[in-house]
Amino acid sequence: DLENKQGWTAVYQALNLPLIYEFSDELIYPQIEKYVTMARIPKPPTPVCAEQALARKKKYIRESRSHWEYIPDKNFDKGMENIKRIKLEIQNQLQEELRLRKEKAQKLKEKKKREGEQLSLKL
Repeated sequence: DLENKQGWTAVYQALNLPLIYEFSDELIYPQIEKYVTMARIPKPPTPVCAEQALARKKKYIRESRSHWEYIPDKNFDKGMENIKRIKLEIQNQLQEELRLRKEKAQKLKEKKKREGEQLSLKL
């Protein structure tokens, strides 16, 4: 065996991939696993910190899902009611503004008509 006779150590073993794997970010795990496969050394066990991080992530996802599933039950209908109410208020405001403008235009028309009549009486 060449490795044992000459004291040769594979680069991947010299890098101590299991140690690097233990302290790496989970985004780097696939790359390290690729190197481990290339070096033909056993895949390192899942790091303890990764197990804890995975457990936290799963818990967060579970809580998030339950939170989002809960919201539509209570608040979605309220939100839709508020949207309808606001839409109705805006429509009423627009109708009132249109009514006031028509009224103002009518008064202006009547004023001009009276002024025209007074002018013709003076002539």
